[in-house]
Amino acid sequence: ARERLLLPGQKGYNKRNPPKEGRKMQYHYETRGVCSRAIDINLDEATGIIRNVQFTGGCNGNTKGLSAMVVGQPAEEVIRRLQGIRCGMRPTSCPDQLAEALTEALEQI
Repeated sequence: ARERLLLPGQKGYNKRNPPKEGRKMQYHYETRGVCSRAIDINLDEATGIIRNVQFTGGCNGNTKGLSAMVVGQPAEEVIRRLQGIRCGMRPTSCPDQLAEALTEALEQI
């Protein structure tokens, strides 16, 4: 099990000794059941913090907005918030596919 990452403002965070950035992991995910075709993710391996997300295809403004909102966030928190979101009658969505991609990426760290 991974240690839970504490962020500034959270109880127990030590601003004099913040978590150090680790090696960056690149992960490519082919989406299923949505308009976007793929998601490329850059994760900090030491902290699990999302450094960059790039969607290929999909609703341009929505995917750019989603990407901007998750950068700097812990992958586990993003997964918790986005998992299970549906798009219309589809059983999945671009946010749900991002959660799936992050889950797979974390399994490889």
